[in-house]
Amino acid sequence: MQWNMLIKMKERKRITPIFLFFLLGLLNVGIMFCLLWSSEGKAVMNMGYGDSYFCDFWQHIRRLSSEAPIYGSHDADVIFPPLAYLFLSLFSRIMQYAQNLHGEDFTKSGFAVLMFCMYILMFSFAFSETIHYAYRGKKVQKTMLIAILLGSYPFWACAFERGNMVIYAMLFLLIGMVLRDSEEKWKREVALICIAIAAAFKLNPAVFGLLYIVEKRWKEGIRLLVYGILLFFVPFLFFGNGIISYFGTFTGHLGKSIYSHTSLIGNCIRLFGDTGNQIGSVVVAIWILFYTLTEKKVTWKTIAMLSSLCTIILRESYLYTYVYLAIPLLFFLNECAERDYTKWKKNRVFVCGFICVGIYHSTNQKEC
Repeated sequence: MQWNMLIKMKERKRITPIFLFFLLGLLNVGIMFCLLWSSEGKAVMNMGYGDSYFCDFWQHIRRLSSEAPIYGSHDADVIFPPLAYLFLSLFSRIMQYAQNLHGEDFTKSGFAVLMFCMYILMFSFAFSETIHYAYRGKKVQKTMLIAILLGSYPFWACAFERGNMVIYAMLFLLIGMVLRDSEEKWKREVALICIAIAAAFKLNPAVFGLLYIVEKRWKEGIRLLVYGILLFFVPFLFFGNGIISYFGTFTGHLGKSIYSHTSLIGNCIRLFGDTGNQIGSVVVAIWILFYTLTEKKVTWKTIAMLSSLCTIILRESYLYTYVYLAIPLLFFLNECAERDYTKWKKNRVFVCGFICVGIYHSTNQKEC
């Protein structure tokens, strides 16, 4: 009897994936701040994209502030759907006062810095509340998880540093994924709207609609499609005759011969040269086929595969798109909390991969 009790006590004290995640996550954040302190701030230039003045945020604010039509110039960088520009127009309208005072140089004014702080604070508050609602761990773990994610390389050194809209697309997608299986009908409907908003911000999250097809939730899938169509096309009414121009712009973007070193195809091109395109396409096909054939139900692995369609699968998917991986991570941690991990040999591969990714991104140089 005593021997059995000792065995059970020993099993409870075994290191679990959750413990390892928080240990390594907090360690990575600590290493990052130590690098910043020891380098007297110079490490920021290697962690991010350099001194960019939050350019992904301000370049779109400039477009909204000018008299030229948003979709009229066929600028290949104007690829946001109109709903995203409607959201950014809130900040653009407030910035009109600063523009009148400072002219073209208004983005470097103190008023502009305050406005960008509002942009980040709005996201951080909503993101933190969502994690507190969705994560099933202890309260202190929720706080640590928020700190690890917001202090991680993709968030602050890339998405925040650029001011990219990907954080809001990820936020609405996260809320949608958290609420989609709720027992309350109104929350499931909110989930549909949030997923549609995410897709209307960045297009890529539309792939998460496949979950409703896989689970044969046809009625919800049809409503999601209707919400998506409405949120994509109706906002064009605020931008004149912009639909045709938008598709011209989008086609021009697809024609760009740019690739990112953080994508599968980009890495294959870097390793194998011109043949990397073909090799990368095969790798992507195997990646998708593997998950399609091996996963019979929706788990964190399914969500990770769909998230990869927003990140490493795309040719031009920079490090700030890795914020989408916060979604499968949350579901992974929740699934871990519900399972008995006295034996977890299969998950050691995932933990080892996490360690490698953490070490790589802690020391990574600029990708371009």
